[in-house]
Parts: sequence; structure tokens; C-alpha cells
Amino acid sequence: MSLNAALDRTIWVKKIKADDSVRIDKEERFAGGKGTDVSKVLTTKDINNTAMCFVGGFTGGELECLLVNEGINCYFSISPSETRTNIIILTFFRIFTKRRIV
Repeated sequence: MSLNAALDRTIWVKKIKADDSVRIDKEERFAGGKGTDVSKVLTTKDINNTAMCFVGGFTGGELECLLVNEGINCYFSISPSETRTNIIILTFFRIFTKRRIV
């Protein structure tokens, strides 16, 4: 059961500058939360499981679609609150630096 299911958004930008608008170059969205992550792993190992999540609002609907499209067996309980969103912002420079160090 995932009491805190979330929509994880990873956003890539060229650079971040204070007091300036930032253009998104790439974005990916994933179903997140510890319980849903466990269900994803179990599903890839062909272990029968059901992800149980509280979802709400537009974000909750998107989370539902992502899980169903990944082939995760799900049971959703509708919540009056919007499902939370985690936002990770990466710059291309940071990604390049990580690759060079590793």
C-alpha cells in the first residue's frame, strides 16, 4: 500500500539563472512512492501483487494511467486531496559532470 503515492517529474534545463525564466528542454513523468516502487519491482519479477494507492485530482488521474500503462495491477481509493508531485530539476551541465566523474 502506498499512502503517499506521487507523480515524479524530472525536468532538464540548460541552466538556471536567478530572476530569469527557464525553458524546459526535456521532461519525464513517473509513478512514484515507496509502495508503487515495490509493486513495479515485483511486477518485473513476475510476482503477483496489487498496488493500493490513494489518488486525487488531475495528478491522481495521471498517476493511475502511468501505473496501468506499466502493467501494474492496481486498486485506487479516491481522495478529495490532490495527489502530491515531486519535481527534480537537473541541468545538462550537472548530468555531463556526473558522467565524467563516474
